[in-house]
Amino acid sequence: MRMVSVIMPVMDNEKYLSKAIESILNQSYENIELIIVDDSKHELCLEIIKKFNSKSIKYFKGPQSNLSSALNMAIDNANGDYIARMDSDDIAHPDRISLQVKALNLNGWQICGTWIKQFGNDSRICTYPADSEQIKYWMMFTCAIAHPTVLARAQIFHKFKYNTDSRVEDHELWTRMLRSNVIFGNIPLVLLNYRRHEDASTSNVSEKLIFERGKVIKNYSIFLYTPKSIKSYLECSCGTSNMYNLDQIKTLCDFVSGIVEKGVVNTDLLLKMMPVYFRKCEKMNTNVFLLYIKLLRKYNLPIFAYETLYILILSIFNINRNSKLYTLKKFIS
Repeated sequence: MRMVSVIMPVMDNEKYLSKAIESILNQSYENIELIIVDDSKHELCLEIIKKFNSKSIKYFKGPQSNLSSALNMAIDNANGDYIARMDSDDIAHPDRISLQVKALNLNGWQICGTWIKQFGNDSRICTYPADSEQIKYWMMFTCAIAHPTVLARAQIFHKFKYNTDSRVEDHELWTRMLRSNVIFGNIPLVLLNYRRHEDASTSNVSEKLIFERGKVIKNYSIFLYTPKSIKSYLECSCGTSNMYNLDQIKTLCDFVSGIVEKGVVNTDLLLKMMPVYFRKCEKMNTNVFLLYIKLLRKYNLPIFAYETLYILILSIFNINRNSKLYTLKKFIS
């Protein structure tokens, strides 16, 4: 049984750390080393690790720089044939590693993710496309593989290190790998419980982060299309405006619909992205809802869905963006 190195950076999330460690040490796959890079500002992490008294855990004091640097340090110290990611506040399914190693070898993938179930401040199940071709195109619109679920052949991570200058380190890395024809895949099963809480980095989205993600998407989209063919899409999706008008929303939706019609991706992508675009409308009113229904009919998509109800409520009552209802994400799949 080949070794799997699970790399886990700890960034001041010690109150959740024990559960995360337990979920890795209790995996059905037996040959595992857990590499913990402690990038916390205090000594709690080491105290928790000592309580486990496990030879499977390897502890390193982190570079105190950023997440990418801590991950690269863990990769450099990994001895496994496979490298798996794990966050210090999540909980892995007991068969996660076993099923991922099996899927990787069975399908000829080089890097593999899974679906996730969120808990804490949110309770959605997040699904992702299964095959590499779908993932390749999804990645232009959204991160199509959940970072803490990743397991890859070790040589892939040793060849493609994290960019320490990027704050969207996962999306940047995956698009760089895809440009080099690395084969991705996702197991269509929930194999990780993903904790959502106010301290989590994904809960704090700044304008700088949005700008960096836009830059990644812009660079990556040129790998798939000529700049001329996606000019209008890039102007909307990667522009400086955080809010879209109705014309921009239609442009974005029509572009996604176009690649669906070509058979490049399935309708799941359109169903995911449409509510995202509409939620960023600069002014919510009945015209917004009417456009949503019009586009659903145009694309032959189901009208009766949670997302439709959500857009209807926002539009009819003109919900303020500071309202909790406006950010009620459980309606959005």
